[in-house]
Amino acid sequence: MSKAAVASLQKENESLKEQIAALKQNFVDLQKSLERDELLTASNGAHSTPSSLDPETSTSLQFYSQSYDDLNQFCLNANKEIEKLWSRLNLLSGQVEKVAITIKEIQRYSYQYNIKIIGLPETDVHESASTTIALCLSLFNAAGINICTQDIDIAHRIPTRNAIPGLRPVICKFTRRITKELVMKGRKDACKVQATAIGLPAESSMEGVKLFDHLTPQVQQLLADVKKFQNRNGFTFCWSKNFIVYLRKSGTSRPIPIKSRQDLEAFAQQEGLPLS
Repeated sequence: MSKAAVASLQKENESLKEQIAALKQNFVDLQKSLERDELLTASNGAHSTPSSLDPETSTSLQFYSQSYDDLNQFCLNANKEIEKLWSRLNLLSGQVEKVAITIKEIQRYSYQYNIKIIGLPETDVHESASTTIALCLSLFNAAGINICTQDIDIAHRIPTRNAIPGLRPVICKFTRRITKELVMKGRKDACKVQATAIGLPAESSMEGVKLFDHLTPQVQQLLADVKKFQNRNGFTFCWSKNFIVYLRKSGTSRPIPIKSRQDLEAFAQQEGLPLS
């Protein structure tokens, strides 16, 4: 499944989740309305009928009593039907959530072969994919990472965030995960490579070259949120690995795994720390 298809499916699934949430709220409002009606009918029907009433009044009271019974029975039946709808809605909600998990797994499977390179000088504003692949291969080999052309599936430039002018990041996808892991182990030497060693002009700066795991959009957002939390609360380290974000107070403290926004909120509450 293509990246565009996954993104489209995810968008549709998120829309379904929003519709289900709105429908659940409608059911809650309806149940509250029925409960108010039940209380009102119970209150109106609690009054006993005096024995010394003229026939016309007695007939009217019997009519209202019957109306109360009918309304009460309607409320009971309506509540039963709403319970059935709740059951179906919860089943549908569970199915949508399963689809969301599947989409996430598909994205992670695709992204696990990728790395993101920032700060790599561009040879041309219209740099072709084949040129970018050659540049990546030269960078890795110059950093002492021995891989060949067959180890790279594709490499291409992507727009900078918010269209800010600057060097466009590179997404490099490997044919095997083991190759990606090999590259990531030697990533610290990437910024030490001389520009001329990979066919770039001598004046090109390589100091800003950094290699990262290519994160799914959800994990990217989570990492950004956790970094804000880190800066606000004085944590020393924040990083991601295998689509999990980690926090560490100091070099001697244990790493804290953060897998979701809910995990971050729970940790902040547990420690009594401000979230934002």
